[in-house]
Amino acid sequence: MGSRTFGTLTNARPGSTMVPVNLSGRDVSGQQKYCASCKKVLDPQYLFCPECGSTLQAAPEPPETPQAHAPEPGPTTLEAAEQRPSPHPVSSVQTRPGAPVPPAIGGFRVVRLPRGGGAPIPRDVPPQGLVVGRSSTDLAYPEDDTVSPRHARMTPEGDSLRVEDLGSTNGLFLRLKEPHPLVEGDVFVCGDTVFRISFAVARAPESEFRFFLAPTEKPPLATLTRILADGRDGEVFPVRTLPMLIGREEGHIRFASDRFMSRRHAQIEPGPSGPLLVDQKSRNGTYLRREGTLFLEGGDILLIGRQLLRVEALA
Repeated sequence: MGSRTFGTLTNARPGSTMVPVNLSGRDVSGQQKYCASCKKVLDPQYLFCPECGSTLQAAPEPPETPQAHAPEPGPTTLEAAEQRPSPHPVSSVQTRPGAPVPPAIGGFRVVRLPRGGGAPIPRDVPPQGLVVGRSSTDLAYPEDDTVSPRHARMTPEGDSLRVEDLGSTNGLFLRLKEPHPLVEGDVFVCGDTVFRISFAVARAPESEFRFFLAPTEKPPLATLTRILADGRDGEVFPVRTLPMLIGREEGHIRFASDRFMSRRHAQIEPGPSGPLLVDQKSRNGTYLRREGTLFLEGGDILLIGRQLLRVEALA
């Protein structure tokens, strides 16, 4: 009869050395014994517990822990971006979010603005354009003798209204929308009063003013000349200090009889590179004479003679 130990089998054969094995056939010769009553782990040579005499059994084997597998490397940032589905089709046209799309211009209209009462009078500008003048023109103002017979031609050109002076006597005046740096010979209108500025006096030798200035006075910075209705030069106003205000009731220069001039109309102010002409939120606006061909947009106001024409863009 083969040898038997409690809790452990052997694979002994006659003439061979006994090697303790467990039920699975695993070598347990060096495995410790375990007493279920005393809860003690004993030397593997013991068959019985020296404390309580209970039969010993092999100490429970620690459960095999599954081998941790290293996670497979994920895609790189670039690969992930390429694999990630796009929620919307990608457009080749790049647009700035929230940027308004300008409406297409469908033409232009000029509106005559009343200066002394009355309703505005609109007139569409045809594709071939129209001519503004005092008589025998598409848009005629026979009652205004400050308008030349053929004063200007207006023609739609892309997103602008092209305005060309046809050799008029008084020229084209455009309403100021921002401060304008004044230069020699600039002509501007406040109400019904026309001015021309000159800086030549500031460049003249001081000796030329010895009969006109007190010893403590300095030559003026510039002069403003009022242009009369017949084109002749009128009063000359020295510009001694800046700012210099022009108005009907307030200012360094006042024109109480000009009903189209505001109480505080325009001002000449110091600027970073020279004097600036600045409208003082006047009712009728301040207008600067422009030479050559103008390209106007919706909202611009043109002064032709005494006629105020506002440009409107049609959608």
